[in-house]
Amino acid sequence: GVGQNTSMFIRGADSNHSLVLVDGVRFNPGTIGGASLHNLPTALLERVEVVKGPLSTLYGSDAIGGVVQVFTRRPENNLLEVGFGAGRWGTREANVQGALAGETMSASFGASWLQADGFPTQSASTLARGYDNRSYTIALRGEIGRAEVMLQGWRASGTAQYADFFLSPVD
Repeated sequence: GVGQNTSMFIRGADSNHSLVLVDGVRFNPGTIGGASLHNLPTALLERVEVVKGPLSTLYGSDAIGGVVQVFTRRPENNLLEVGFGAGRWGTREANVQGALAGETMSASFGASWLQADGFPTQSASTLARGYDNRSYTIALRGEIGRAEVMLQGWRASGTAQYADFFLSPVD
């Protein structure tokens, strides 16, 4: 179901041998290797670039299989976008993005919420287990002469619920 752990295997390498960057910043945790891809909200993303092959000399040992670069949206014009959605298993989502752009400065923000009531994860259980995710991004950009200066903040947090081997609820 939505929000469950996700792994990627580039060119057959282990999932912890693929580096994930969000706007150039390392997204892989320093302890368990694999990035929490399930917490990346697609509503706040502009594009994803994948480079296959060993790039350890440039990015370190996390990049044995390849590098995935995720870019958040960077609106160039003044705008306000709002989106809503609903689906099966009590799934609900909403997102909002906005931007103000001037001659040499711009500011943008985005927020995304996704919640699902879920379904029983094992046939012997009737306990539905869901998912909740909240993500935020804000950016300020300015031009100083020929240089671009940017200050950006991004946060994503999610809670996945599941049943363990003994059918006990776990978050």
